[in-house]
Amino acid sequence: MEAQTTRKEIILNCEKMERRFVLMHNSRLEEYQIERDDDSPKAGDICLGRIVNLDPLLQAAFVDIGAAKNAFLHYSDMLPGYSDLAEKYQLDIAEKEQGNLDRTMDEDGKASGVGEAAAANSRAVAESRRRRRKIRPEDIPNIFRPGMELLVQVVKAPISTKGARITTDISLPGRYLVLMPYHQHRGLSTRIEGAPERERLRKIISELELPEGMGVICRTVGEGRKAAFFKRDLKLLLDYWNGIAQEMEKRKAPCTLFTEPNLVDRTVRDFLTEDIDGIVVDNAEARARIIAIMRRIGVPKMANKVKFYNGIEPIFDYYHINEQLKSVFQREVKLP
Repeated sequence: MEAQTTRKEIILNCEKMERRFVLMHNSRLEEYQIERDDDSPKAGDICLGRIVNLDPLLQAAFVDIGAAKNAFLHYSDMLPGYSDLAEKYQLDIAEKEQGNLDRTMDEDGKASGVGEAAAANSRAVAESRRRRRKIRPEDIPNIFRPGMELLVQVVKAPISTKGARITTDISLPGRYLVLMPYHQHRGLSTRIEGAPERERLRKIISELELPEGMGVICRTVGEGRKAAFFKRDLKLLLDYWNGIAQEMEKRKAPCTLFTEPNLVDRTVRDFLTEDIDGIVVDNAEARARIIAIMRRIGVPKMANKVKFYNGIEPIFDYYHINEQLKSVFQREVKLP
């Protein structure tokens, strides 16, 4: 019995104000994305925002990032990028508690004749407890205040009357790596299988020269790649991050410092893997852009997979995508 062949294709429809992406698996719709040109923040954008107010009931801050609606920042998402503020607050609390403890120990020691060894032991126990103390929701208003500027990243774009969801836990995705400016962790995608390959990649990642305090994650498309690919990708990501840091020094909140690449660029970065058999695009400029990105990231041989569609019939009609989309978005969807 012959093995069944599979074919994966990416179809791109690029119009003046809108771009549409479809991943087809054996001519069936597998993934669909749409992007329209507007001023609203997109997931992945990095902004310099200003805290407008903090809501203890919602345990969240509302941050002005220059959009129509203030962005929503949950308390738990405020600390990753500002761990230094949290540590300073913990240190201040510890010093205050230590002062109170010292006074108590001095008074108790004088009254009861407790020796210095016992007092020192009590101080050591108290210090150990303070180090284990975690930041609680009620501590947040003592660390962050209205008017404070924050560097944040959009996690979820605005929907209807709701503002964007943001975080201070910033990450910059590249072709093979994800740069994490506020984490020292170096890891691999869980989708990379095989102990020998994981060990090889782990060695490459551990040898990358990273600024202190930063970390990276190897993406799935890094599987099988040589160290040179990761070094080139890391240099590009660090250039992006340095540009963001420079812009942050020059500009005032609210403003956008970094915009996530458009759908054409993200197609190459996120979806172009070895198992993709072809990319069909109906815009000559977009095709040239895709090929240029392929050369930049070191996979020029994949350029022959990019085809330009110039048929009379719209590309989504030619590939029977519109009728599949209509089926997906109707009120009742028949499942297999």
